[in-house]
Amino acid sequence: MPVQDIFSGNYREAHEKFLRAANEIGAATQTFSMGFDLDSNPLFIGAAHFGPPGANKLVIIFSGVHGIEGYAGSAIQSQAFPSLKQLAEAENIRVLMVHAINPYGMALGQRWNADNVDLNRNANSNGLDNTTIDPIYVKLNSIINPPHPCGFEDFEEKIKTFAQQNNLDQRRIQSAIMGGQLQNPRGIFYKGLKLSAELAKIFEYIKEFDHDNLDCVSVLDIHTGIGDKGDSTLGTLFSLLSTDENEIAYREQLAKTYFCYQDNKYKHIIGDMPVLMGTTAAEIRVGGQFSGNLAYAVARCFKEAAVSSFVLELGTGPLLHELYTLINANSVLTFFPEDFKSMEDYQKSPIMQELREAFYPSDEEWRESVLKRGVNVCESLIKFSGAGSLIQPITR
Repeated sequence: MPVQDIFSGNYREAHEKFLRAANEIGAATQTFSMGFDLDSNPLFIGAAHFGPPGANKLVIIFSGVHGIEGYAGSAIQSQAFPSLKQLAEAENIRVLMVHAINPYGMALGQRWNADNVDLNRNANSNGLDNTTIDPIYVKLNSIINPPHPCGFEDFEEKIKTFAQQNNLDQRRIQSAIMGGQLQNPRGIFYKGLKLSAELAKIFEYIKEFDHDNLDCVSVLDIHTGIGDKGDSTLGTLFSLLSTDENEIAYREQLAKTYFCYQDNKYKHIIGDMPVLMGTTAAEIRVGGQFSGNLAYAVARCFKEAAVSSFVLELGTGPLLHELYTLINANSVLTFFPEDFKSMEDYQKSPIMQELREAFYPSDEEWRESVLKRGVNVCESLIKFSGAGSLIQPITR
């Protein structure tokens, strides 16, 4: 099948392809109603599970927590079903696929949900302090949440000037912007004051897979955006789930054994996600940046099992440009809502088209590469989980 036929042009097509691929391997499927798009078309989170029902190991693969990023994850999930079924049976592992966690954002081509909540900053039902206000975000507010779209060169210059005037490096600014915030409900990376309906439903569903004999859970959350086009990063969240340095080091080595992937054209980096994102595990554990991370929060759905969480970032372009497209899209949707009353309004908007291209590139070479790497990571996750009996449970 041509690679472009594996990817989807809209949410409905992706949803149907996922369910069809799941049914073809005999997976059990379920859908969760999540309201409607602007044209009153129904939206669903899809789920499929397969593998030995009594298995003591579970693999969970998420797509679409950031809406528009879900198209790549959807294609990877649908393509991976046959090989994952074979591996799951061979390794005695149960596999759960969760598709389009943010169907509203996926349908409209944006990262946030209908309430402007970033679901990957919202998974905060874990007792962490969600009142933290980053003073750098506050100072940046007029730059990153402007009342009208701006040009890229103007945005780039403002960020550079701000960094120089405040003696800040790129990572500090990045963590301030992207860490999740509560001070501006219409701003980018808004965390939300309560757990979203999407995540509440998914957490409730995932808990059904916990049982007394479950020893090991491996979680993969698929994203696009961060990283140069053609690169990919597999971020581990081990340092968030444990403070035992020996345990963290062991898991990292095990991950590198099973996930290392590189060819002549594309590189695949493995590293600790907090470090990659410019903050520390300690800051996150006390309620700082990225405290609402989905792959991290899933660990609390399981009573005893050892949980290993990963985030796959499939690069689409320079980070500053990706931020620029998010800022412009959020600006027009916030200050010019009268221009976006129907699905057609979104599809015809040049700014929304630019956002789509930034997180879901249309060129065939990129799609072919992320499909290959994404399926490879999913398969490697099964093998990693097969060695999961060597991993000790973490106190949560």
